[in-house]
Amino acid sequence: MQVFILLFSLILVVSCKKKEVSSSCEQPITDLTGVWKGQWTLPPDPPYNSQTGQICAKMSQNGNIINGKLYDMDNSSQFFDSTDIKGTICGSYVQLQTDTMTYFIKIIAKFKGNVVNDSSGGTFKIYAPENNIESQDGNWWMKRDSALSCG
Repeated sequence: MQVFILLFSLILVVSCKKKEVSSSCEQPITDLTGVWKGQWTLPPDPPYNSQTGQICAKMSQNGNIINGKLYDMDNSSQFFDSTDIKGTICGSYVQLQTDTMTYFIKIIAKFKGNVVNDSSGGTFKIYAPENNIESQDGNWWMKRDSALSCG
């Protein structure tokens, strides 16, 4: 019986691990570990004007899994104020996501884009799923920075 439980546990661990890293994912072309600084921009969305701000991400990468923190560098957005960031990179394609609680509402920012050498960029949206709110597509870009932190 103990052998059966051990074997079942091993199969469960292996099957969960396979779900975490997709076999269809290409080997990442770069390691995103480090500090990345850049900018985000949202188009005019009445009644608001265009929004823009400076961001910094400190990330670590293990295989194709990315984890880290995203920081608002110019107090332009509460959505990026020292929040966890997670995602994946497959080849040069990167997907990142943050989850933030703002005024008792969960806000999600989803970033999609590409990485070329030490530059990355693409589009993103801000979501408030509980209120069924979704922003227009915004743009983002970041470059690898030699700093050790976002401070």
